[in-house]
Amino acid sequence: MEHKAPEALIQQAIKKHHATAVALSDDLYAHPELPDQEFRSSQKIVELLRNAGFEVEYPYLGYPTGFRAVLDNGEGPSAAILTEYDALPGLGHACGHNAHGSMSVLAALALSEIKDQFKGKLYVFGTPAEEEDGAKVGMAAQGAFDDMD
Repeated sequence: MEHKAPEALIQQAIKKHHATAVALSDDLYAHPELPDQEFRSSQKIVELLRNAGFEVEYPYLGYPTGFRAVLDNGEGPSAAILTEYDALPGLGHACGHNAHGSMSVLAALALSEIKDQFKGKLYVFGTPAEEEDGAKVGMAAQGAFDDMD
């Protein structure tokens, strides 16, 4: 078996999931959802994460379109990726959350591919309503990020 440097493994994993991320971005852009109404968007992201081996809590902390996905890879540090996917009223994804959310998902999928290279927990948080009240604030107040390294 050929030994690859971590950088090469990461690049390979990103390339593997690149088309999925682009398709997700295009889909989110074509179907913009307003803050706290991102049901289709969040469900698509949750499905991708579940299929990659993440354990998902959805809805999360009282947010119907929020989620927490966890890839538990043993004892070690905990890191989080935050994912946004809401759109602006009347403007759609002028905010770029379709791209931001998809790039966050791409990072999570790529890391799930190379999990034998690290120990610890990788969290992916779906943070709805970022264009209004911002679920990150409420999630933080409820302790969602307290255990992150």
